[in-house]
Amino acid sequence: MMEFRLHALDLEQAERVKLAYYARIGHTIDDFFRHVIVGKAKGYEIRFKTQIVGHCFLTDDGELVQWWMGEEAMPLAQAWMRQMLIEETVKSACVSTREPRFLSLCLEFQKSVAIESYLFESREINVTPNPPMEECVFEEASEEEMMICQTISREPYAGYYASLQENHGLFVVKTNGKIIGTGELRVDANFPGFANLGVVTHPKFRKMGLATYVIANLLAEVRERGLRANAACDFTNVGSRKTLEKAGMMATHRMLKIRF
Repeated sequence: MMEFRLHALDLEQAERVKLAYYARIGHTIDDFFRHVIVGKAKGYEIRFKTQIVGHCFLTDDGELVQWWMGEEAMPLAQAWMRQMLIEETVKSACVSTREPRFLSLCLEFQKSVAIESYLFESREINVTPNPPMEECVFEEASEEEMMICQTISREPYAGYYASLQENHGLFVVKTNGKIIGTGELRVDANFPGFANLGVVTHPKFRKMGLATYVIANLLAEVRERGLRANAACDFTNVGSRKTLEKAGMMATHRMLKIRF
């Protein structure tokens, strides 16, 4: 007899559950995953008979992207997953190695595992950000420069660059007064101790060390603010991985795609 039920959360409830989950594991995992993947997924309470024993977030195509059960309910985890797979409610999972309970449960039922992306953190060493060319300047973007940044890279959502600029998280790298790249230092108000880093360079100035220069400067800014730096890149993006490593970061964790 199937005894588990999923009860949909409204948007406000879902947001509270997500924030509590990241506080519980002590990390934000990755900005893109948190805001886009989990952000678009539907949240549910996991109910066993009449009790609420945990929560999960599922995408429309049945991908499990967040899961949690309390310690008292953990003996029920296998039975819950087995029921979800039989009902075809869950078909795959996207889980990071930062989430040992969630990952362990998924591995028990997996048919295949593949690395989706690297999750980076800053190292203890400091890398000196040497300019890749003469007359190269790295500085915080002005309001006028913020508008130029919008033409260099498409915004993930309306107001993205304005929010970065307002929170002193948008930087530009210029040569001879011309913007040739941008740096992003994203700090979420809900997790003020973490900074997620990003970089965009003009196509004409790629493979010249510019991205490494930007990330190294962002790391210096992160250290000055007393924050913990995070970054991510696709598993197949060798160039981005090498850039982050040269700038002083290391891939401490992985985001995994698990199929059942």
